[in-house]
Amino acid sequence: MYEYAVYVKSLNSNLSINDVIDGKSNFAFKPLISENQNVGFSSKDFWLKFKLENTTNQTNTYYLQTARPVTDVLFGGSITIESD
Repeated sequence: MYEYAVYVKSLNSNLSINDVIDGKSNFAFKPLISENQNVGFSSKDFWLKFKLENTTNQTNTYYLQTARPVTDVLFGGSITIESD
């Protein structure tokens, strides 16, 4: 999935997912360059962004998994977009 994802390290830990979606963060997202990209250790927040397209007529559920056991906290957000 890394080919379709971009990330950024945030200096502001008070942003909500809606702040990021609405562009209030002014982030300059960067592409991931490998499936095992090392961004180092940090107490800062990292934001990951990618798009999913459901090409079926069914509702699908997707899960994001982190494979790093040293991940202390992971906050997730979801957005549901209904199509006509």
